[in-house]
Amino acid sequence: SASISLYLFNQRGELIWVKSLPAGGEGGKAGDNDVLWSGISRFAEDVPTGVYVLKIVSKSGGTREIGTIKIAILRQ
Repeated sequence: SASISLYLFNQRGELIWVKSLPAGGEGGKAGDNDVLWSGISRFAEDVPTGVYVLKIVSKSGGTREIGTIKIAILRQ
């Protein structure tokens, strides 16, 4: 269980979405977690089709990056 922050960046490295999750809650509990996202940026706009980078950062016992993954968003 740890406090977690999720950061979503576009291909230019611009931060387009961020979410902080408390320890013990969904996204911050030990084991598998599901975090839902509406596809809306932090600027209240639909995120367009493209490839994005999601960084997962733990904030328990100091800040450290847990992982980085690429995700594809496909809009119809």
